[in-house]
Amino acid sequence: MNNFFEEAVRQSPSSVVITDADGNIEYVNPKFEALTGYAFEEVRGKNPRVLNSGYRKPEETRQMWETLLSGTTWRGEFRNRKKNGELYWESASISPLMDDAGQITHYMAIKEDITAQKETEIELQKLTKAVEQSPASIVITNVDGEIEYVNPKFERLTGYTLREVEGKNPRILQSGEKSPAEYRQMWETITSGREWHGEFHNRKKNGDLYWEYASISPVVDEKQRILYFLAVKEDVTAQKELEFSLREALATIEAQRDQMTENLEHARRTQRRLLPQSIASQGVFSFDARYEAAEHIGGDYYDVVPLGSDRVAVVLADVTGHGVSAALISSLLASEFRHALRAELDPARVLLRVNEGLGSAVSTDRFASAILAILDTSTGRADFAVAGHPDGLLLRAGLGRVERLTSDGFLLGLMPSRDGLFETASTTLAPGDTLLFYSDAYSEAARPGGEQLGVDGLARLWQDMPPGPLEALHREVLATTPGTRFEDDATLLLISRIT
Repeated sequence: MNNFFEEAVRQSPSSVVITDADGNIEYVNPKFEALTGYAFEEVRGKNPRVLNSGYRKPEETRQMWETLLSGTTWRGEFRNRKKNGELYWESASISPLMDDAGQITHYMAIKEDITAQKETEIELQKLTKAVEQSPASIVITNVDGEIEYVNPKFERLTGYTLREVEGKNPRILQSGEKSPAEYRQMWETITSGREWHGEFHNRKKNGDLYWEYASISPVVDEKQRILYFLAVKEDVTAQKELEFSLREALATIEAQRDQMTENLEHARRTQRRLLPQSIASQGVFSFDARYEAAEHIGGDYYDVVPLGSDRVAVVLADVTGHGVSAALISSLLASEFRHALRAELDPARVLLRVNEGLGSAVSTDRFASAILAILDTSTGRADFAVAGHPDGLLLRAGLGRVERLTSDGFLLGLMPSRDGLFETASTTLAPGDTLLFYSDAYSEAARPGGEQLGVDGLARLWQDMPPGPLEALHREVLATTPGTRFEDDATLLLISRIT
């Protein structure tokens, strides 16, 4: 029977460590060796503190020994260090072993590797912190539109607590000003899997009316089934009140000013509209985009935003990581860009405003890269700025060569905003020229042997290809880097001067 138990311990999927009464190791099983990198002979006679990472407080260790010396099993977690220096988490159950006289002779520890679980918990804690500290109202509903979560900003703005609105429909905020047809159109949009953007004139718990600009997105699983709806909403009451005051003033001026008011309102609506899928041509420019998320949802963000009659903003941003956490921050980033583009036409100033908003909304280990161009749709001039993003690539049709659009700038959300953090540069696209923005998934695609394609390698591929859709460039990158599977979101955005 002893041989049976010895073999069971040896083949256990859990790490097993047996020490003498002084805590010196007498046995470890193969799972321990595989997990820690230490062979039995390397740890024989040593204390398990050889794995200590310094994470555990001395009082916690004292409490553990008090429990064991009292003859009681201790259960808890360790953050230990492997032989190669890598940190890992494990859940441990340590039991004292006693002889017939009741004296402790040995201790046996059975430990499970819970590193993946702890990393998930830590990421969720970061995401929760970002959401709870967000300056935007965030509402999550189930597929039936019933509220499951609201963040503290929502509670402060509306006066309703989560307990008061949980399980209810957001229509409790309705002021009655939005028509049933508009709500029906919104619901049809999000239930079809598309993102909806628009305004609400809602009512707080105390009866006060307020305006908010909302972005409502369906979140889907790997089979594209909708799991829940995420609404990120910005309080624009002050802006709307200013807008109404301006309209009243303009109403007293000459009739010809009415047309100007209509044009300003049209520009305001256009600036807030995201066009991530079907992007219309603007003046002398046409656009094409290709996006592929690493998971069901991703953290890349791109947009083409008309800025009046003769300018258009083009942006591509890449949030660190991917999946649910990156997608949420990407939604916040989109809101910040829309807000900044209402105030600035200089790309460096736009990035400065976005950096300020993003830095106050997310934790310090989350940031994003971005490249932004503001195009003159009549002259072909492009003013651009870069925030830690790979250079844009400009293919000159007449010369058959690629130029890199380079501009100094730090990552968004990494440093406090200050003058000089970003710089604006300029170029002009001639008829037939094309400009490529891309996320680093393409420049970091690896060739056989591990060498990355790089910006220059991507530029050469694109330069040598015949003109065609972005899907052709995507396939060419995959063919040049066989076996590549993008571990990050992959986005291509093409700007072409057509006349």
